[in-house]
Formats: sequence, structure tokens, C-alpha cells
Amino acid sequence: MLKSVLNTAKSYVGTQQGDAKHKDLIKKYNAVKPLPVGYPMKTTDDWCAAFVTVIGDLTKASKYIGRECGVQRFIAIFKNKGIWRGLAKPAPGDIVVFDWQK
Repeated sequence: MLKSVLNTAKSYVGTQQGDAKHKDLIKKYNAVKPLPVGYPMKTTDDWCAAFVTVIGDLTKASKYIGRECGVQRFIAIFKNKGIWRGLAKPAPGDIVVFDWQK
């Protein structure tokens, strides 16, 4: 599964907000049922958590990582599932969260 996650994520390298691949990613996110917190994403929204949700769905990893549209909600899910590593050197396949405030 890890190889599938990495290959699928790599297929989005170079995607920029507003380009065709980004719009397709948002469309895939909005097709998730049930829609996380009932919020349909717009192409103008920050999309990092939507990316994680879509990659999880495409690779059947969502059952392990959850589905969300917000980073803080994902952190809560990871803590609840016991997979939150906190400050640690990331390894391939890890979901990295940046604290832009500090």
C-alpha cells in the first residue's frame, strides 16, 4: 500500500492551485461521501488536507488515516488513532504537518 500511496502522491508533483490537475483533485475531494464536515471545497481554498484525503481514497488508505478538509482535524484523527508522531524526522509515506505560526 505504501508504494501505491507514494506513486499516487508523486503523480501530483508540480500541481499548482487553479491548474487542471488541482481542479480535478478538488472535484475528487468533493465526491467523497460523506463529505468531511459537510464542506465542499472551492478551488480557492487551501488544499493540503484535501490532497491527503484524495490520496487516501485513491489508494484505499482512508480507513487508516481518515478523511478531512482541515489540518487540525487531521491531527486530532491521527492522535485518536495512535499514529501521531509529533516532532519526528519524516519517512517516506508520512503525512507531514507544518506549524507556520512558529
